[in-house]
Amino acid sequence: MNGRGTYLRVGLLIVGGAALLVGLIWFLGGARFGHGILFESYFRETVQGLEVGAPVKYRGVTLGRVTDIGLVSAEYGRNQPAGIERQTYRLVFVRYVIDPTKFGRASDIADAVRSGLRSRLASQGITGLSYIELDFVKPTEYPPQQVPWQPKAEYIPSMPSTFSQVQDALQLVLGKINRIDIDKIATEFTGLLVDLRADLSSGDVHATLAAAETMLRTTNAAVRGADLQGLTADLRRTSGSLRELAQGEQTRKLVTNAALAAQRLANAAARLPQLISAMQATIRRVDNGTADIEQGLVPLLRDAQATVANLREATDSLRRYPAGGAAGSAAATREGTGEVSRRLRRRLLLGGMLSFAGCSVLPSQPYLEKHDWPLVVRRATTLPRRAGRPVLLVRTVRAAPELEVRGLQWLLRDGSVHVDYYEEWAVQPAAAVDDDLRQWLAASGLYSAVLAPGSRLHADLVLESELPTFVADPPAGVARVALSLVLLDQRSTPAKVRLQQTIRAEPKLAGATVADMVEALRAGLRDVLEQTETALSGV
Repeated sequence: MNGRGTYLRVGLLIVGGAALLVGLIWFLGGARFGHGILFESYFRETVQGLEVGAPVKYRGVTLGRVTDIGLVSAEYGRNQPAGIERQTYRLVFVRYVIDPTKFGRASDIADAVRSGLRSRLASQGITGLSYIELDFVKPTEYPPQQVPWQPKAEYIPSMPSTFSQVQDALQLVLGKINRIDIDKIATEFTGLLVDLRADLSSGDVHATLAAAETMLRTTNAAVRGADLQGLTADLRRTSGSLRELAQGEQTRKLVTNAALAAQRLANAAARLPQLISAMQATIRRVDNGTADIEQGLVPLLRDAQATVANLREATDSLRRYPAGGAAGSAAATREGTGEVSRRLRRRLLLGGMLSFAGCSVLPSQPYLEKHDWPLVVRRATTLPRRAGRPVLLVRTVRAAPELEVRGLQWLLRDGSVHVDYYEEWAVQPAAAVDDDLRQWLAASGLYSAVLAPGSRLHADLVLESELPTFVADPPAGVARVALSLVLLDQRSTPAKVRLQQTIRAEPKLAGATVADMVEALRAGLRDVLEQTETALSGV
């Protein structure tokens, strides 16, 4: 019974050892027996140190193992004609298996080869062992080698190894050195030495050295014959005179006056910041006064515009009813049998002239009705003003030279600007934008107060603006509105520019009528004011 148990244990031990050996062999050589895609490359150089089982790496990452190494003539040249001993059959082929899960799909290999994928031999340090290294290079520098046979595996072209490139470069340098005629160079160098020795003994160099020696002797004789003692005495007297001048009374007074001047200059420089501050305050007062004058001129200009409008209406009335004007003038003449005032005479003269003009030309012109379009844009909601916010002064909006008229403007197809004096804004566009901008910012809640020019309150921020563009563009189907902004911070000295930006808007035209253009310009102004509020809120 004990004998049978002993045999059983010995059998189990043998089976377990065999299984362990098989597992060890599978573990150590699993990469060789693993499945993958077979590739091959051809090398012109020696593959010394590369063995079956050597790794295949891509930039240090192992992708597979070498499975076979041999000569191309033995693998592909057995059934070829006798003249097949060409250079391509003197290559060495290396086959290797790569795990496709580590580099992607096999269909990408052809694209990778066209992009510059190449294989080369690399050495593992000082051990002498080699491995296959894959890398991308410029395809033009290492073009793929064309082979006259059909490879048995996926073909990856090869490139020379680093050692091979260095060896080729050294051979090239040695070849150039071997082509140098050393004997000829030695002969020319010997001749150069002979010529140099001849020049030193009797040539131009010898003559130059002799002349230099003669000049040195002459200089030495001149120095010995010069009155050095007298020259030294003169230098001493000059030095004494300079010392007396430096220690004299006039020099001391000059130094004292220079010190006083420097002290006064320092005192003046100390008072300079106060003077600059006073000048800046004066400039701000002058600026505020100028703003007051500008604000006062606005009503006067508006009154002048209203007077011109009344005169235009009177002219239009005389155009429509020239006979009534003449009859009125005749009646005034009949009633004025007594003394006629100077003012009535002027009216009679003006009415008669306009009556004659109306009877001759004006009735032939069609009557055009005049429209005054309001330009009022307000914020939809008014936000409460919170304490602690800065105070903003909005200066008068300046208008570009072409926008100083009230007439509605639009671009023609030839690029010129048409100004219609029968389709006008109720006020000048810059004046309307000035009021709209101030009302909009006051309703935004961004500031504790929004001031107009001429206010006596001190403003923390000053907003200067200009209206450079306010025109419709029917050929392009849009209206163009632009507003240039400059925001100054007066809380520091000197004032700082916190914002400088030109805001633009181009809303689309619903049609080509005057009403459509007016509505589009209003929409553009609303968009510009919304963008202005957004830009100022970020400061």
